[in-house]
Amino acid sequence: MLKSPENHDQKCSVQDSHKRMEKFRSKGLLCLLLNLARV
Repeated sequence: MLKSPENHDQKCSVQDSHKRMEKFRSKGLLCLLLNLARV
């Protein structure tokens, strides 16, 4: 499981960025839905 700390850090950073993207995407969708509801 534990090979090299660098690899582990890279994996974590990739997961973090992916989570951030998912959050941003869901936020964007919510904004779009709210805007559509307003119109």
